Amino acid sequence: MIRIDSLILWLLYLAVIVGLVPVFGALTLWLQILLGCSVVVAFLTDRHKRVVLNNLLGAGVALVGLVFYLPQLSRVNVALPLIHILCLLLVVRLLGRKTARNILQTFLLAVAVLAASSLLELSMVYLFCLIVLVLLLSTGLILLSFIDSQHEVRLTADELKSLLRPILLLPVASLVLMAMLFIILPRTQTPFWNFLNPSPRATVSMSDQVSPGDYAELSLSGEVAFRVETERLPAGQEYWRGLVLNQIDAQGRRWSRQELDVNERSSLQGQSVSLTVLAETKADRYLVTLDRTAGLSGIRHRQAADGTMTASRGEQGRQRYQLTSYPDALYELIGKADTYRQLPESSLPRLEAVARQIVSGGTTMKDRVAALDRFFLNQQLVYSTQQLEQTDAPIETFLFETKRGYCEYFASSYALLLRMSGVPARLVGGYLGGVYNSLGGYYLVGEDSAHVWVEALNDERVWLRIDPSRLAVNAESAITAGRSRNIPGLQALSDYLYYLWTRAILNYDFARQFNLFRSASTKLKGVVGLKPLAGKNLLWGGLVLFPVLVWLLYRRLQLSSLIRAYRKRIARCCGVKSLPESLGLYRIAERSGDPLCRDFAESCGAALYGGKKLGWEERRRLRKLISALHKQRFDSSLAQ
Repeated sequence: MIRIDSLILWLLYLAVIVGLVPVFGALTLWLQILLGCSVVVAFLTDRHKRVVLNNLLGAGVALVGLVFYLPQLSRVNVALPLIHILCLLLVVRLLGRKTARNILQTFLLAVAVLAASSLLELSMVYLFCLIVLVLLLSTGLILLSFIDSQHEVRLTADELKSLLRPILLLPVASLVLMAMLFIILPRTQTPFWNFLNPSPRATVSMSDQVSPGDYAELSLSGEVAFRVETERLPAGQEYWRGLVLNQIDAQGRRWSRQELDVNERSSLQGQSVSLTVLAETKADRYLVTLDRTAGLSGIRHRQAADGTMTASRGEQGRQRYQLTSYPDALYELIGKADTYRQLPESSLPRLEAVARQIVSGGTTMKDRVAALDRFFLNQQLVYSTQQLEQTDAPIETFLFETKRGYCEYFASSYALLLRMSGVPARLVGGYLGGVYNSLGGYYLVGEDSAHVWVEALNDERVWLRIDPSRLAVNAESAITAGRSRNIPGLQALSDYLYYLWTRAILNYDFARQFNLFRSASTKLKGVVGLKPLAGKNLLWGGLVLFPVLVWLLYRRLQLSSLIRAYRKRIARCCGVKSLPESLGLYRIAERSGDPLCRDFAESCGAALYGGKKLGWEERRRLRKLISALHKQRFDSSLAQ
């Protein structure tokens, strides 16, 4: 035999644990310890029918928590104080007496904690916990009705099994309804919880200023930058362009980006590549593209002459957009190139000596690039993030002393020496490589793949990509092998599930919702042979009919609420807590002999069984009728 009250307590503790899973890591240490101990202590004391906190002591603990956390609430900090308050109330309810009312409150607090966790992060764990909690909550609430009528109810295993089958229909129907509402309900551009608790900006991003050492710090980050849906790209094409850095400071240490009045023309050639980018939230507005991108769609943006693309200010959070790229396209500079020959004001004698050697090696851009490549190879430079000294002359220190550096060391020194040799040059900041997920068919690019390379203007005034990092003695092992590989099986599956979650749930906005409706309308038109105008009318008609159906359901619920209020009033008139479910409206009117009860039964009965419509005036009259019954007193035998 299984006791219903014991089963409800098991469901209660499971619901509490499930509700806490998404937020537990965000709680303060002392509250984590308190919650863990409370669950264990409550479980042990409930088995022996003991109470740790009485109502007065529990109210005191809750009041202290409110006094402590309420002052921490602010416009930009709502989530954490709210979650801490809810968790503290959960502790009070766990350690208190387990009456039917308190158990119900504990269930609802677990739901509130889970709902509040969405203010912090909406992850796949949240969806799993939500499904489990709906199952636990609905089952627990239905079983709780047995305790309300008879405290110690025992069922056999077969009886419990036959009872759980219809009980589980309710949560399953609720989950199906939730999924339908998620698809069809209108969307806003920004989730409502962002107004309550604006999400923190990303701690890493592409900066419009770069100096030696900056990208080496990014290499230590394990955060995901973006994912790109596309086929596997040929080796050497995995350069993800971010922004162009075209100015160097007076000391020759830092490169920066300035908007220049230049004009460039692209010559599209070769085979195009289609890509879909899903970028994580970041602090900058630069849009990552495959190098040599011809077009971008799906997000409002502005494109500079040098190919740098920036999102509009209204585009925040995760971004999803489509690219059309031509890896073999040529970009030609129209007009003067003097801006790309700008040099530092400070004297750099050792670099100037190298530049004179490069100039003496030939007059064409190709000759000077070849001479500069030989110089880099002769220096035996090492590509590394370790032991990078910060000095007042980082480029000279890198080339002539330590001979160790990351991509920005190689690119900065190479571009500067090109300019000193009379070759227009600029830096390009972005990412190199990434790991390819064969299961999902996309690249996963992390912040540790951040990279800087050089673009030099040849004698035909066409920009050529040059990656000086590949001139390092350890380039093959440090760059190529580490940045272009497949993801192992289990890791690929895990990341693919997260990618599906992000694309299907987190990025499900109004645009995708509208496209879904339009696609469904087109398919329906093809099936039933509707004209285009009729298909649109059907779509908009469905959107109009949905709130009408909701309104009709609301009217029906209003009638049921009137009947509940009436039965509660009759129970009070009889001096009992509630009426038996078997006692109908006409039986109440017959036993009481009261004309008000007969009037109510005839009006509601006609609506319930005869299809009569109840207008607003009739509903108000019935509410007044219920109020008038408060003076009546009936024999308690009426309620039997």
